[in-house]
Amino acid sequence: MTTVRDVFGYIDSFAPFGAAEKWDNVGLLLGDENAAVTGIVAALDLTADILNEAAGLGANLVVTHHPVIFDPLKRLESSSVVYKAVRLGVHVISAHTSLDVAPEGVNQALAETLELRDPAPLCEDGLGRIGLLPYAMTARQLAGYVKERLGCKGLRFYEGPGQISCVALCGGAGGSLLEEACHQGAQALITADVKHSVFLEAKNRNMTVIDGGHFATENVIIPRLANRLCHRFPQLPVTVASANMEVTEWL
Repeated sequence: MTTVRDVFGYIDSFAPFGAAEKWDNVGLLLGDENAAVTGIVAALDLTADILNEAAGLGANLVVTHHPVIFDPLKRLESSSVVYKAVRLGVHVISAHTSLDVAPEGVNQALAETLELRDPAPLCEDGLGRIGLLPYAMTARQLAGYVKERLGCKGLRFYEGPGQISCVALCGGAGGSLLEEACHQGAQALITADVKHSVFLEAKNRNMTVIDGGHFATENVIIPRLANRLCHRFPQLPVTVASANMEVTEWL
């Protein structure tokens, strides 16, 4: 019998929950660690659609990247996804910033999806990656390459000058890493949720910045996470959620 604790322990072995940022909320956020697992669904977020999908598959454990509970709950109404999960008997483990900085976590998955050569951590804590593109590209060519490789519905970018061979990246909101990326010799930063001020700073530094969207830059880890769980727990059905929700601002 595989328990929720077994799955928690395995995830902790390659993406230690203790490595999460202090402001983060990770680990077993809903459920009973002693409960037997009937199936696992891996998803970026927990939504009502994913809960319905899990219930239809007979799976009682959802492993998410984004925490199902982040801000303190002041009430728990029937419309809440947390309320619905409890009613359905679904346990939830969330691995957020702990999975961001893991050696085989979000940023490594993003680097490999973009086929970077010799990717290395951008920051000392393991956040981000820096590496070489398969071949030199202009900013516009790189934007098209990122869109194709990540399956973005659209993206935003500042087009810096010249050819680009070295890029830095960070899944999710990584605009704050622009200075570090520039310091380490990157000619472009690929990330998400980029503020206007970051684009302005990129212009001042003659550096390309590409915003591929939060979903597209992080969802690359979910199939890999599911694959790991499938190999570790072959007796359990493990599924990548088909109801993952991408929020886009592009037409």
